[in-house]
Amino acid sequence: MFERLFFVVIGIVIAVLGFQLYTLYTTQNDIYSAPKEYAIGPDDADLTVVEFIDYSCPYCQGIQPVIKEAMARDGKVRLIPRPIRSSNTDALAGAILVYAAAEQGKFQEVHEELITNLPPLGTADDARAFAAKMGLDGDQLLASMSKKEVQARVDQNHEAILNMQLEGVPAFLIGKTKTYVGSENTTADDFLRMFDEARAEQTN
Repeated sequence: MFERLFFVVIGIVIAVLGFQLYTLYTTQNDIYSAPKEYAIGPDDADLTVVEFIDYSCPYCQGIQPVIKEAMARDGKVRLIPRPIRSSNTDALAGAILVYAAAEQGKFQEVHEELITNLPPLGTADDARAFAAKMGLDGDQLLASMSKKEVQARVDQNHEAILNMQLEGVPAFLIGKTKTYVGSENTTADDFLRMFDEARAEQTN
């Protein structure tokens, strides 16, 4: 009786671990499969970096010049920003807005503006004012922001960071093997070193 119970427990543990590994694997594949319009960097990039961010997070804001410098110096990195749900109303609206702006071909411009200077976005008038500033069609932007599939992208990003068990933002997936949570002390040289390490691990 005891042996039978023991093997049942072992079977359950194996099943749970298998499910967790499967979830992790599918999550990684999903977060690296962003359409081209949601990515920043050269078409011939040989390394993909995913960045989970909150547009109201000061650390996320502060690290942007650092990652941009590292990407410029490297020249072969593709960045996929993935804004997550935020308790800050403007940041949450911004996370939805950046995907809505992608439908007008302005994902990168809007992302860089939001992470540099997050404006009030809590109302339709706020969104229209931001649209005018960025050269976007305000009516189209608001219509896109209301789409369930656009809003779902932010939820998917949030679920992904939880599934990956990454604590805090900005969180980076560098290649498919390295994870890193940035800090105020992170330098461009730190990123360049991690880029090289990720490439080496990809070829092994």
